Amino acid sequence: MEAVQLRTPLSFQEVLDTGFVELEDQQAGMVVDTARYELLVTQARLFGGLFLLDPDQALPLDAAAAPRFLGSSLDPDDQVGPDGESLIYGLNTCPFARDGLYSFEHGTSGGGILITATEPNEQQLAQVAPRTRNAIAYARLKEQILSESTVLRCDVMDGNYIVTERRCSYEEFKAHVVDMAEQVKAAGLQLGTEEDLDFKLCNVALPGAIEAQLRGAQLQMACLVAQAAIASLVLAAASLLLWPP
Repeated sequence: MEAVQLRTPLSFQEVLDTGFVELEDQQAGMVVDTARYELLVTQARLFGGLFLLDPDQALPLDAAAAPRFLGSSLDPDDQVGPDGESLIYGLNTCPFARDGLYSFEHGTSGGGILITATEPNEQQLAQVAPRTRNAIAYARLKEQILSESTVLRCDVMDGNYIVTERRCSYEEFKAHVVDMAEQVKAAGLQLGTEEDLDFKLCNVALPGAIEAQLRGAQLQMACLVAQAAIASLVLAAASLLLWPP
């Protein structure tokens, strides 16, 4: 957290936890929308680790590089976005990686100088053009998120709805998002077999809480780069486009 200067804590867990509690207290009689829960889990698997480079005040980049760099993800390869239309560039198609000048430690192609969470540092880049240094600063931030073991939160809730904060890595976070979606699905379907419950909560409130927070979880990670310039990585961790029933 401190390493990447998170401006706001990950908060979708709190909404999810509240949804579980409220789910126990509702009453009524609708039919649980099973497909909605399946979509929730599918979207969590596809986009639960989707982070986009979207700084509040972008550092100057080469005109040819900016379109492929800004809005890019932490994944090695390009992918279609949650809207089903937009193309999100990955680490391997970052301009300087594609040109073979540099490569990401977590990428799967490219050559040249290896970019890690800490290198090449400012001293090593002293003779590099400023716009290229800015791009490498963003690249190091990406590698920092991919490398740090406690950069994100994977909070755990027990049977008494007591939430324990737990720090986790990027890979653990992706698995955590899927696990939470699976728990939401299981809880909703289980309640669908019980009487005297408000299934509107199952079909709308609980999935909606996850949708609003994970789509609205565009948590902006502000990080200090290059002489106090601020960059931010926006979490689009599973923009769950679940339509209302």
